[in-house]
Amino acid sequence: MHRLVSRGACEERGSRNWRALLTARRLVLNKMRDIENGLRALLREAGVKLGKLGRKDFAGRLREMCADDSVLPVLVDWASQPAPV
Repeated sequence: MHRLVSRGACEERGSRNWRALLTARRLVLNKMRDIENGLRALLREAGVKLGKLGRKDFAGRLREMCADDSVLPVLVDWASQPAPV
């Protein structure tokens, strides 16, 4: 039986798809880090320092540190929304 597409071309297409997926994942992670760093800078101007945190602890610590402020909780609510997957 004659194939329209060679087996090597299919594997290459799969590799390209995985590479595109990994590139998109890296882009999203870099953007998340940029946003977190921007939030840290804004909070530092308000006198709030979060310290070193993992991505999982970021939103909780952000809420904890900004609970006493009247304006910052709005920022916290926005930042603690779940990230798109």
